[in-house]
Amino acid sequence: MNFDKKIINYNFSSKVYSYNLNANIQKKVAKNLCQFFLQNFELKNNQKIKILDLGSGTSFVAKNLLKKIDNCEIYELDLSFEMLNYFQKKPKKIIKICADIENLPFTESSFDVIISSFSLQWIQDFENLFDNLEKLLKPRAILAFALPDNNSFAELKSSPFFINKMPAVLDLSNILTQNNLNQKLIKNEKFYEKFPNVIEALKAFKKIGANYNFQGERGTLKKFKELRNFYLKNFQNNLKLKELSWSISYFIYSKND
Repeated sequence: MNFDKKIINYNFSSKVYSYNLNANIQKKVAKNLCQFFLQNFELKNNQKIKILDLGSGTSFVAKNLLKKIDNCEIYELDLSFEMLNYFQKKPKKIIKICADIENLPFTESSFDVIISSFSLQWIQDFENLFDNLEKLLKPRAILAFALPDNNSFAELKSSPFFINKMPAVLDLSNILTQNNLNQKLIKNEKFYEKFPNVIEALKAFKKIGANYNFQGERGTLKKFKELRNFYLKNFQNNLKLKELSWSISYFIYSKND
C-alpha cells in the first residue's frame, strides 16, 4: 500500500497530546519490546551503546531503555516534529532527528541497536528498508521491532470502513533472512480493547493519529462522517462490537559478523 507521508505526519502531529494519553497498547508493546531486546543483547562492561529508535513518537522506547542502560546514546527519529518534542526532558543521552524512516541520514555501521515500536506498519518497501538497516548496523548488532500484523482487527473485516492492510509475519521474516540478518526471536501477543460499536473503535484510532484512510486515498474526513452517519441510521446492528483485537508481532534479529 502506498502511503502519503504528508497525511501521516499531519495525523500524528495534530494528535500528539491525545496520542500520549490514549496509546495504552502502544506503551505496553514498547515496554515488552525493550524487555525482549535486553534479553537478547549482551551488554559489555563500560560499552557505550549507540541506539537508533525509528518512529520514536513521544519517547515510549527511550523512557524504558534509559531505566536499564546507563551508558547509551539514543537517536530518536520521527517524521513528526511535534511528536519528537513532546518529551520535554532532554537528557544528553537523547539526540532528536526529524526525518523519514525510508530516507535515513546515517553512514554505514553506525549503530549497535536499531529498535522500532509501532512504526514500521507504515512502511511501503520492506525490502529496501531492511537492506538499508542491515548496512547501518555494526557486526553482531541487533534489530528489534514490534508492529501490528495482518491478523489484527479481524472484527472489522466485515465492517463498511476500510482498514489499512498490516504486514504478514512470514513475509517480513523472509525479507529479514535475505538481508544477512539472523533470527533470535519472533513472538506474537494479542491485546484486546472493548468498544460498544465500530464507530467508537474508529474514534479511538483517530485519537492516536492512526486514521490515515479517513483523510487519505479513500476520501476526506467529511466523507467519512457522511458514511458513518449513513450506517448509523441504516445498519446500526451491523456495527456492534464486543472487542477489538490487536495481533502484535515482535522481531529480534542480529547482523552477521
